[in-house]
Amino acid sequence: MAVLKQVGQCSFGLRGTFFLLFLVVVYVVVLLFRSFLYKVFSASVLLLFG
Repeated sequence: MAVLKQVGQCSFGLRGTFFLLFLVVVYVVVLLFRSFLYKVFSASVLLLFG
C-alpha cells in the first residue's frame, strides 16, 4: 500500500509539474500574442491615418 501511495504521489507531482509548465507556456503565448496584436493594430492605424 505504501508503494502505491508513493507512486500516486509521484504521478501527481509529475502531473502538477506538467500543469504548471502548461500554465507558463499559455501565459508566455498570450503575452507574445498580445504584443503581436498590438504591433499589428498600431501598424494598421498608421496605414489608415498616417
